[in-house]
Order: sequence, then structure tokens, then C-alpha cells
Amino acid sequence: MKVLHVIDNLNAGGAQTMFRFFLKNGGSLNVDTYGYSLKKSNFQFENFISEKTSQNISITRFYRLKKLIRSENFDIIHLHLNNSVLHGFVLQKFLNPKIKWVIHEHGEVFRNDIIGVILNWIYGAFKRANFIAVSKAVEEKLSKKGMPKSQIQVIPNVAFVEPTKLLPKENQPIFNVGFVGRVTERKNWKGFLEVAQRLKANKGFLFCVYGSGPDLDKMKSFVKKLELNDSVKFCGWKESQDEIYPNLNSLLLLSKWEGFSLVQLEALSYGVPVISFNNKGMNELAESGNGLFLWEADDLEAVVNTLSKLQSNSEFFAENQLAAPQLVKDKTSEKYMESLNTFYNSLLKQ
Repeated sequence: MKVLHVIDNLNAGGAQTMFRFFLKNGGSLNVDTYGYSLKKSNFQFENFISEKTSQNISITRFYRLKKLIRSENFDIIHLHLNNSVLHGFVLQKFLNPKIKWVIHEHGEVFRNDIIGVILNWIYGAFKRANFIAVSKAVEEKLSKKGMPKSQIQVIPNVAFVEPTKLLPKENQPIFNVGFVGRVTERKNWKGFLEVAQRLKANKGFLFCVYGSGPDLDKMKSFVKKLELNDSVKFCGWKESQDEIYPNLNSLLLLSKWEGFSLVQLEALSYGVPVISFNNKGMNELAESGNGLFLWEADDLEAVVNTLSKLQSNSEFFAENQLAAPQLVKDKTSEKYMESLNTFYNSLLKQ
């Protein structure tokens, strides 16, 4: 089986993390895996090709991608993010109808802007596409937009750290609370800073921002406006999870929506208690408790109270730290690749 994964870019993000995962693990099930980035990337890997520019649309890039697909005779083209879906939609008109097209829906289907409208139209017109939904919420949204359920397979994201790698934390004078991911409006960085403001008087907290994105400068300006310079630390984007989660005592995931949060899985894997809003795509892993706290959207008072209890009650913190990895113990790389391989084989039999 020969599979090509196509992605718009390899910046920070959950889709990009999964893309790298596919390239590194494809051989585990004898899948001949290739990768193609539509925008320039420094990522180095066997059978990976990157464009040399970062243009959104390029006629020559359509030509080069079509030439690659024809020359390598791929069985499956696996598309990640909107720009790759657009390229696939155009190219499938000119390529072998036996090729199977897979759209990996990481959560973009929840968009309600003009890009979301265009994406919805493409999905409806992309008759040859099958979908991987990262959560039941994504499957439900796709179905409501007219995608046949027979063409949708739910495969939730995977935890990349085994529970045995839990890094015990000793009592620390400072309780580090993390924001991890792209700094965008959807990730609700303002809510994160509002929590920091409410706990400003408690010198036992430090709010750590790991990530970058289009709203980073706005976030920094907001920190100054709220006079939170002593409470918030910008740590930048980190290549390795080991540079993030061992430094955190808790993670705040206050997004307006998620497809299925990789950050949530990662933090729990490291024994970092997670506080999330009870929104779609964020509440499918487990019920609230045992390392994962789910509160109604915008209930910042509940978030503050939970953080305060984790910080002040060492026994409560220890219980949740030990319980957190158990929530993701079944989300292993091996099981994920088995599910993906089963899905691929089912497509080839059609």
C-alpha cells in the first residue's frame, strides 16, 4: 500500500503533529508512506517533499503535485488542512479514479467564517472523498453538513507519551499553569489571561505560554494592559513535549471548540491535570474528574477555584496527577496505526 500525506504547512499545530506522526510510523504496518508540504518547511524525513515557497495558490505547484502522484502511483492521498483539500479537489478531476482520497477532518468543519462556507461547499462537491473524523463531534458536524456517514470514520487522536513516562513533581513554591498551542482567538487566550488576572494577588502562580500564532502580539499587549508582566511568562514554541509538560503543574484548555485536542492528551500523558471547558471535541475523552476537569463554557470562577485547590491542597493535586495518565492509557501509537491501517484496507476493497 502506498500513501501520500499532503498538508498545507508544517507550522505548530495538532494537524502538523499528526502529519509527522504518520510519516514516522507508516512503516510500522508496511505502509509505504510519503509526505508533501504545500509550503516551505525545514522538516527532514525520508520520502518527504517540501515546496520552496509559502504561496497559498500556485499553478506550478498543482502541476508538480499532479506529476508526483502520477509518477509514484499512490493508492491513497491523505489530505490535511484546508489548502490541501482545495488542491485535492482540483487534482482529483484529472487523476486516476481508482485513487482513494481521504480528508482528515481535524476540526476545521466547525469554522463559521467565509473559509468555513467554502470548505463546506468543497466537501459536498468532493464526491470521491472519505473522511477521518478526530471525534464524534466532528463526525456529527460532517453528517449535518450532508456528508454520508458511510464515508466517515471516527479515529480519535493519539497520545504520544506512554503513562509509564510520568514525571513525578515535587512540591514547588510556584504553581505553573500552562497555555499550549497556537495563539489564536479560537484558543481563547483572553480567557487564559482573565484567569491569570483573577489570581494575580496570589504570588504562588505563574502562567506560562508555550506557543506562537497570529494573536501573539495582541496577547502580549493584553498582558501589559492588565499589568500581568509578573504573572505571565512567554516561553515560545517548543519542538519537544519534554520541554513543556514537565515544567507544568496544570494546563488550561479554554478553547471555544476543538476537533479532538492533542494538547489535552499530551498533558494528561505527563500527569498534568487539565482544566477544560465542556465544549464539543473537548469532552469525549472522559467525564470530569480524575485529572480532567470540565466546566461549562466561560465559567472562569470554576476554573479559578479548581486551580486554587490544586495549588493549595497537595493531596488533591497528587491524586489527580497520578490519575491523569490512566485516562489516555489506551491511546497508544500502535492501536492508532492499527485503526488507520484497517480503514485504509477497507477503502482499497471498495
